[in-house]
Amino acid sequence: MTIFGLVNLPKEGSPDGVDVVPATTEQLGQYDKAGAKARELKVPELYNQADPKARVFVAMFDGTGNDLHNDREHITNIGMLKDQVDQLSYKNKSIGGHYIEGPGTQEHYIPRTIDGITGGTYQERIDKMFVEYQKQAAIWLKEDPDCKISVLSTGFSRGAEQAAGFTRLVHERGIPAPINREHPDIPDPPLRAPGTIPQAVMLYDPVATGEPGNNDRRLPPSVVTGMQITVSDEHRTAFASTSIIGQGLSDDGRFVAVPVPGAHSNGGGGYLARGLSDRSFNLAVDFENRVLGGDLLKKVEVSNDPKQNVIHKSEQHKWVYRAEPERRIVELPEREAADPILRAQYPPKDAPVVTPAPAADPKVEFGNKIQGAGLELKEAPVMDGTLQRVPVAGGAPGNRDGAYTGHLDGHPHGQITNFASGHKENWSKDGLPLTDKQQGQLTVDAQNARQQRGAELAEQYNNVAAKTSEKLERLPDTPPAGGNAYLASKQIDGHGVKFDGDKVVVPLRDIDGKIWSAQTISPGEDGGSTFEKGGRRVGNMHIIGDIKPGSDVLVADGYASAASLHQATGKPTVVAFDARNMDAVVDSVKSHHPTNPVHIMADHAGVEKATAAAEKHQVGIAFPESKTGAKVADFNELHVREGLPAVKEQVDKAVARSVDHSLEQATSAARAQRGDGAEVKPASHDSKHTGPVTAVTSYHAVQAVGEKSFVAHELRDLPSVPVQNKPVTIEYQDGRAQMTDKAPERAAATQDR
Repeated sequence: MTIFGLVNLPKEGSPDGVDVVPATTEQLGQYDKAGAKARELKVPELYNQADPKARVFVAMFDGTGNDLHNDREHITNIGMLKDQVDQLSYKNKSIGGHYIEGPGTQEHYIPRTIDGITGGTYQERIDKMFVEYQKQAAIWLKEDPDCKISVLSTGFSRGAEQAAGFTRLVHERGIPAPINREHPDIPDPPLRAPGTIPQAVMLYDPVATGEPGNNDRRLPPSVVTGMQITVSDEHRTAFASTSIIGQGLSDDGRFVAVPVPGAHSNGGGGYLARGLSDRSFNLAVDFENRVLGGDLLKKVEVSNDPKQNVIHKSEQHKWVYRAEPERRIVELPEREAADPILRAQYPPKDAPVVTPAPAADPKVEFGNKIQGAGLELKEAPVMDGTLQRVPVAGGAPGNRDGAYTGHLDGHPHGQITNFASGHKENWSKDGLPLTDKQQGQLTVDAQNARQQRGAELAEQYNNVAAKTSEKLERLPDTPPAGGNAYLASKQIDGHGVKFDGDKVVVPLRDIDGKIWSAQTISPGEDGGSTFEKGGRRVGNMHIIGDIKPGSDVLVADGYASAASLHQATGKPTVVAFDARNMDAVVDSVKSHHPTNPVHIMADHAGVEKATAAAEKHQVGIAFPESKTGAKVADFNELHVREGLPAVKEQVDKAVARSVDHSLEQATSAARAQRGDGAEVKPASHDSKHTGPVTAVTSYHAVQAVGEKSFVAHELRDLPSVPVQNKPVTIEYQDGRAQMTDKAPERAAATQDR
C-alpha cells in the first residue's frame, strides 16, 4: 500500500531539515547484534602489511548529491573513509585509492538535477575509477612485477551500486596493458589476466533508482568476501534497497548483510546528527580492517547524546512524497560463486588452504581453457612445449590470431593468448601455483608468441602501406568535373584527400606522416566507407591544417566533422576515423606536441570511448548541441543545419570552458600546498619568473614564486612541459616563453617587466 502525505514543517531546532525520532535502546542494540553477526564472517586477508609484495587499491564511491570536496559539513561515511585512506597512502605507498563523488554533484543545475534523478553517470563514474585503478596498478607493477594487487570497493547509495559494478570491470578486464606504440593494433596481454585480482566489497544501503538498475551489479567470482549494511526505516519508494548481498550470513560464511535501524543517510552518513551513521561506519571499519589484515582504519567515537542518536523522517525531504509502510527490497539474480582458485589462495585468516579437486586429463582441462579464451581447436591441444598458432572464434577466415604453448613435464601448465581480444592467461593443472621455473618458461613462451605475431603483422602492415602509397600517388587531388556528391552533401571541402572517380579517399598516416592505409568514402549523403584490407588503423590519423607551436588541436571522429570544425575555426583538426581509435590518436598527438592544447570534439555515438580518452589524457571534450533542441549526431550535422558560425561558437565556448577548468585546478593545487591564502596570477607577456613548478594541469603549469604567490603559465606558451618540483626560470618574449633549468640564486624572486 502506498501512502501520500504532505510534509509537516520540521521541528524547530532540527539540524537536518526533517523531523526526527529518538532511537530506542532496543534499536541501538541492533547495532550490537549486527556486529556479532559480522564477526561470524570468514574474512580472507587480502592485504598483509608484513608482505613487501602486498598492494591494495581502495575504490570509494559516494552517494547521490554527496561531494566531500564541496560539502564537508555533510560528510558521509565514504568521505570519512577517504580521509583515512589518503593518510594511509601518503605514509605507505603499497596502499592506494581513489574517491568518486556521487551522482548529481555537477556544477551546473540542469545536468546536476538530471543526474540526481536518473543516476545517468553510472558507467562514466565506474569507468573513471577504472582509469585511476589502472594507473595505480601500472605504477606498482613497474616497481615490482611480482607484486600482489587486491581491491577493496566501497560505496553508499547509488555509489554502492557503482562499487558493485566496478568489481565486474576489474573481474572482466584484469589490469590492461598500456597501448603498444610500436604495434598499436596488437593489444599487449593484460598486466594481470581477467578474473585473477582478489576483491572485497563494503556496501552501505545500495539504491539502484534510474540508470544503475539497468546494469549487472552481481558480484563476480573474484569477489571473495563482502558486507552490506541495509537500513530498515527508509520508506521512500524511490529508495528501495538492492540486495546485492543476501540478508544474513552466506552458506560459505564469506558474505553477510546486516539490517540496522534508521533512514537511508542514517546508514551511510550525511546528516549532522551522526549517532547512527557513526555506528554504521564502525561496523564497516571492523570488516575493512579484517580485509586489510590489521587495525589500519580507525573507528570514530560514538556520541551517547540522545539528540545525535535519532532516526530521520527522510520522506519529508520533498513536499509531496510517495512512501510505503515497509521498505521494498530488490532481489538480484543469484551471484556467481567465488572463484575456487582465489578462494584457495585467499582463505579466511588462520584457515587451512583447500586445494581444488584435480581434473582427470590435463589435455582436456587445458583444451577447455583454450576454447574458453576464444581460440578454436579441432583436436586435443599439442603439449610438447612448442608454440601453436590457431584461429580465434568469429575472426576472418584463415586468421591465426590465437596462440598457446602447453607443457606436460612436471606439473602440467601452459600459456594462452588471444591477440584479437588482448586476453592472455597462464594455466596450471588444478589451478595450483606455478613454480618459478614454470613461470619463467611461460614468460618466454609469451614473448615468443608476441614476437612471431608482431613480425607477421609488421610484414602485413608494410605490404598494405606500400600498396596504398602507390595507389594514392596515382589518384588525382581534385574531383572530376562537376564536383563530388559526398563533399557537396556535407558542405565541406577536400582537405588533403584524393579522388577515385566519385569516391573520396582519405589517407591514414602516423604522426610522422607515413601512409599506412586509406579510407574510401562512397558518394551520397550517407557516405558508406571502407578501409584498405589488412591495413594498420590504430593510432593513425588524417590531419587537416598545420599543427604549429601553441595552436589548439581539435580531434574528431570522422572526416566530415573534422572538415567542418577546421572550416569553422581555422584550427588544425585531426581525424581519428573511429571513437575506438580516439585514445591512441590523442596519445600520439600529445606525445609529439606535449604543450599544444588538445580538445576532443566528439560524435554522440562515440560518447563512451571519447569520454574515456578525455579522462585518461586530461583533455577537454565537447559534443554538438542544436539551438532548436533537435538531436545532432556530430559537428558536421550541426554545420549543415545551423551553419559554420554555430560550430565556431560551440568550439570557442568548449575550449574556453576547458581552459578555465584547468586554471581552477591549478589554483586548487596551489591552495592545497600553501593554504587558502595562496594567490595565483596568470603569467603576463614580457615577464620573468623563477621558482619550482609545483603542479601541471591539463593546460597550465603552476610555478611557486613566493611563500603564498604562484604564477600560472599556459602550457601552449612553453617550449616543453616542465618537470614538477624542479626550479626553473621562465622568461617571456613576444608572447613565447624560454625555460632554463638552472635557477638563479634568488630562487623565489619574481621579475615582471
